[in-house]
Amino acid sequence: MRPLTRYLPEPIKKPLRTIRSRVQGTLMKQVFRKEMTVAQLNRLFRLHRYWYVATYADNQLISRHNCDFMTDERFLKGHRFAQQMTAQERPMWSAYLLQWAARQAVTVEGDFVECGTARGFAAASIVASLDWQRHHKRFFLFDSWEGLLNGQLTDYERTVLYGRGLDGVNQSYTGYYEEVQRAFSSFPSVVFIKGYVPESLSRVEIPTVAFLHLDMNAVYPEVEALRHFWPRLSRGAWVVLDDYGQPGRGEQKQGMDRLVEELGCEIFASPTGQGLIIKS
Repeated sequence: MRPLTRYLPEPIKKPLRTIRSRVQGTLMKQVFRKEMTVAQLNRLFRLHRYWYVATYADNQLISRHNCDFMTDERFLKGHRFAQQMTAQERPMWSAYLLQWAARQAVTVEGDFVECGTARGFAAASIVASLDWQRHHKRFFLFDSWEGLLNGQLTDYERTVLYGRGLDGVNQSYTGYYEEVQRAFSSFPSVVFIKGYVPESLSRVEIPTVAFLHLDMNAVYPEVEALRHFWPRLSRGAWVVLDDYGQPGRGEQKQGMDRLVEELGCEIFASPTGQGLIIKS
C-alpha cells in the first residue's frame, strides 16, 4: 500500500517532507547518542508507512539493508573475543568490514601489519575470527602506546582536532603495552613493535605484506606508513584505512588521496568511514 501523501498537492507535500526529515534527524541523533535503540526507532518509524524500518543504526550510519553479518558466527567469534579482551565496543559494520578484508588477505602472500593498535581491538577480532594459529603468517603491531607525537601533528590536528585535550588523549593510550602483550600471549606469531611510526618501521624487516591496517588518527604517520609498505604489498594485498572518511578527518583523506594519485591506485570510500585499497 502506497502512502496517502502521494495524492496531496505539492505545496502541501513539501512542508510535510521537511517535517518528516527533521523528525527523522532528531530520532537518528538519539540513536547515535545511545539514547534510543534500533528497535525503538523502528517502532516509531512504523507509525508511518512512508518511513523505513532500520536494520542497523550505529556510528553515524543508519540502514535498512540486509545485516545478516551481525549473526555470522565467524564474525561474532572475533568481535566478542575483542570485546572481552579490551572491554571496548566498536561499530559492528566497521568491525565486519575489517574482518572480511583480513579474511580475503589470508590467501595472499605476506604478513599482516597494523599501525595504530592501542588496546588491540582490531587485531584481536582478526586473529580470533581467522583462527590465526592455522595460518603461517606473522602479524606485526606497530604503536607508540604513549599516544600522539605533538611534532607529527598538523596545525589543524594540534589546534582544532585535539586542541588543548592532547594530554588527555595521550593519557588514554598510555599504559596498555604490557596489557596488550599479555592478551596476545597465546598468539606467538603476533609481534609488537613499540615506537612512533614512521621511525619504528625500520626496526624490523617485513619482505612482503598481505594486509595493512592503518589507524593512527593523524595524517603524517599514516601517509608515511602507506608509502613505506606500498612496495612491500603483494599483488592482491588489502589495505584498510580506518579514519579515511570519518568526520573531522579531512586532512587524512586529502593526504591519502594525494599519495594514491602518486602511487597510481584508488581508494574505495565505505559508508562506515573506512577506506579500502587493493594492490593490483
